[in-house]
Amino acid sequence: MVAVYLLSGPLVFALCFVAFLLRGAGLGEAAISSILIGCLAPVLLACLHVAFNSKLRLKIINKLPVKSRN
Repeated sequence: MVAVYLLSGPLVFALCFVAFLLRGAGLGEAAISSILIGCLAPVLLACLHVAFNSKLRLKIINKLPVKSRN
């Protein structure tokens, strides 16, 4: 799982960089924005992993309304 976290940053950076360039952003703007997004991607994945593999998921699911079959 650690490899996924480590590889997600550069992958997201590359995808965002190309997307910003295709959108028409300047080279500097695309690089800075992509670096920031790429640095935050592993943190976001780690937070989502913790949230969905813990009891927090069960607490959220239990608070959702359930449709009754009448």
